[in-house]
Amino acid sequence: MSDAGENQIVIVPGANAALAAPTVFPAGAALAVAQAEVPAQAVARFFTLAHEAGARTLYNAAPALAEGRGLLPLADIVVVNETELAFFLGEQTVPESDAALAAAARRLMARAGQWVIVTLGGAGVLAEGPDGTVRLPARRVPVVDTTGAGDTFCGVLAARLAQGETMPRALAVAVLAAGLSVQRLGAAASMPTRAEVELALA
Repeated sequence: MSDAGENQIVIVPGANAALAAPTVFPAGAALAVAQAEVPAQAVARFFTLAHEAGARTLYNAAPALAEGRGLLPLADIVVVNETELAFFLGEQTVPESDAALAAAARRLMARAGQWVIVTLGGAGVLAEGPDGTVRLPARRVPVVDTTGAGDTFCGVLAARLAQGETMPRALAVAVLAAGLSVQRLGAAASMPTRAEVELALA
């Protein structure tokens, strides 16, 4: 973690870099989730199989890599943070106002009907999609470690959408879950259980 409280991550690809393109997609699955730590061709094939099976696709475009641009049109839902948003738009500065963020998210949209979700850390989330703009703040919580917060957000968002939640409701729960994760040390170890999320919702 940096002195400013931001997580700093070094990626050692290892087995991830050797992941082959899949040949099957799980029957009955409602949502396919992938991110940029595996080969782009594997993600492209995974999303193609998902669409053929009638499933939605969610792409967490992190870390931001040039080859990720080609995957954006294959995703029904794209999740980026502010820095990744600027990278994919080829811009040097991060949008600061909600209006500028919303406009930037619309520019990143690769096709009609797509959702572009911009995570804002302690400031919550902004999403642009078929239903317009959704802007949700995050609860103020004591921050211990932000590692894994983005993964928590994406995992809970995907789970809620797969269960049939609306996008605004799924986003609200995902933001809350990410807020729970930053209050504990670790990546996977900090992720809240379903019971902890439900308790916080109550």
